Amino acid sequence: MQFLQFFLCITVLLLYCNVSRSAFLCELNQANPFKVALTSTVDIAGKGNFTTIQSAVDSIPSGNTKWIRIQIFAGVYREKVTITYDKTCIFLDGAGSRETFIEWDGHERTNTSATFTSYAENLVVKGIGFKNTYNLGPKQNDLVPALAAEILGDKAAFYNCSFFGVQDTLWDVGGRHYFYQCYIQGGADFIFGKGQSFYEQSVLYYSLETYGQGTYIGYITAQGRDSADDPSGFVFKDCVILGKGKAYLGRAWKAFSRVIIANSKLSDIVVPVGWDAWQFVGHEDQLTYAEEDNSGPGADTSKRVPWQKKLSEGVKGNGHVKFKCPTFLKFKVKAMAVTLSDDEVSDNESDKTGLGFVKSIFVPETHSPNFVPSSKPPVSEIVKQAEVTPPRKIRVDL
Repeated sequence: MQFLQFFLCITVLLLYCNVSRSAFLCELNQANPFKVALTSTVDIAGKGNFTTIQSAVDSIPSGNTKWIRIQIFAGVYREKVTITYDKTCIFLDGAGSRETFIEWDGHERTNTSATFTSYAENLVVKGIGFKNTYNLGPKQNDLVPALAAEILGDKAAFYNCSFFGVQDTLWDVGGRHYFYQCYIQGGADFIFGKGQSFYEQSVLYYSLETYGQGTYIGYITAQGRDSADDPSGFVFKDCVILGKGKAYLGRAWKAFSRVIIANSKLSDIVVPVGWDAWQFVGHEDQLTYAEEDNSGPGADTSKRVPWQKKLSEGVKGNGHVKFKCPTFLKFKVKAMAVTLSDDEVSDNESDKTGLGFVKSIFVPETHSPNFVPSSKPPVSEIVKQAEVTPPRKIRVDL
């Protein structure tokens, strides 16, 4: 097993709490076009190696260190799927987020309700839709936490995927995660957790379905950073936020909650104040919410809460935020570095205020499966459809 050392790149970094961190690299098979050890197929019609996704996952040896591709044919897979800690290096390859769906209606408890749960490191998912159907559609079940996905393992990447729910749709529990050209729908804290995560070119669609639509103000994020040295935070770059009704961009689930939204399009669903301190009124100085270079009627920050942070010129650079996210599937060496002072987000290496946010993934290209997301119309073109089309009709497999 190979190990990779992760290093801090500026003076005060809370991302790794000033300690180095290692993680193993999955082995490649250079003779295979996908660079994987093997590919197994799942077909609900019985024409693959397996008829359920869970059985395909279970077939992977415990302690696996080689990339294994599970190709999932089109269909609605009515099952709960769990990837345990020992099932590492999995590439779930769906037929498209409008073609391959995993659905369930769990709702008993937050930590058991998820349709899809992954504990393992080194996960790549492409072209799959995840749904928790309990509160979707015309049914009048009580509105409860009903998760579409729960992601706990480090180094997980989702490309061209969709997530559907109402309350707590996506539990970004913890670890370094990347979401690219994804569609995420919900109405109450529908992206929550303490993941150290980057969301890029994705659509966040606010909808309470039939639960208080038009009367209840919902919440898009509920980030759970719980201390000054917690490395977690959500970054949304080049995203689109729209939907039906009114919503806060986020509320503080924990005392040091942190969310940055940049270069994104915000519709008029966003309430003017933008953010909610929730249970931490009086301690707003510990919260880090920042917006920069956004557009649309919801991007007006003139009436935002007075404790919202601001990006410094050093981070913005030429009028455009300079965040860079890791592309897990290419595994290029990229880093996003932002250090926070009490009043601003800056890239000043001399900042010693005790707040910092650096997202760095150092993984060599030679240890990645041979997959590059398809080149299709940018998310901005898809959003034009979203503004006039019911959310389930939106093409999300970009």
